[in-house]
Amino acid sequence: MGAKRSEVPTGDPRSLLKEAPDGRHFARLHSNPQALVEDVGTFVGAGLRRDNAVIVVASPASSIRYLNHLVLKGIDPQKSLESGQLIVRDGDELLGRFLRDGMPRWADFHAALGPVIQAAQAGKWLKIRVYGEMANDLWRAGHTAAAIRLEVYWNELASLYQFALLCCYALGEQDEASYADAIKEIGQTHPDV
Repeated sequence: MGAKRSEVPTGDPRSLLKEAPDGRHFARLHSNPQALVEDVGTFVGAGLRRDNAVIVVASPASSIRYLNHLVLKGIDPQKSLESGQLIVRDGDELLGRFLRDGMPRWADFHAALGPVIQAAQAGKWLKIRVYGEMANDLWRAGHTAAAIRLEVYWNELASLYQFALLCCYALGEQDEASYADAIKEIGQTHPDV
């Protein structure tokens, strides 16, 4: 999962969220919180419907919003959680396990996330999808270097385990021109933005 750009599948611009090809690391930028919930819901819901394991790494408040969105779309997240198809982890807690002096450490990151990916691999699922918002949390807190390093570590983790990774960045309601630097930085670690 290098930072080589690739084309979004033709048709619906959200088709990448639905298809989530193995080995793809892509980012979505949002200025609207509801659009973020809908995109994560599309990614997670399509994965559950396609017999994929889905890992959500988000704050507890965000996870509740995403799970509630699944219910609105006719998906029973509790059933998916009980079967092991859906795995939800607290991103704040995980960040605390691998951030040292404000920067992610590879060994600690791998120790925190590797077993989660392995648990998904051990299931009967066809593929694995991961949604993570930890880099966004670091970015919004002004820790740009830590966010970029975390994205690099996700790419390294993807060289060890096969999965599709979605990262979403909430950019607020600023003028789109102010996003130019963010898009450039985020684009360095994501083949698809």
